[in-house]
Amino acid sequence: YASSTTSLSLLGDYPMLYVSPTGPLISDVSNPMSLDFVNQGEVQMIVGATLKLAILHIHASYTLARYPVATAGIGISFR
Repeated sequence: YASSTTSLSLLGDYPMLYVSPTGPLISDVSNPMSLDFVNQGEVQMIVGATLKLAILHIHASYTLARYPVATAGIGISFR
């Protein structure tokens, strides 16, 4: 079960350059961006495996959720 809330805001005054037929214009924009995301009540399952062979490591995982994700990788480790 997963739940998340994300907020992203770009606060302040920023000069913006606009191109018009009469030439470039500069105008100030206040607080140009504010994003909020809420994700409630999602069920997810993660399955993964790792294989370690001497210096070689192989791994893979799969997440079953609203947006499924598969990952895989190979690594070399010297110890």
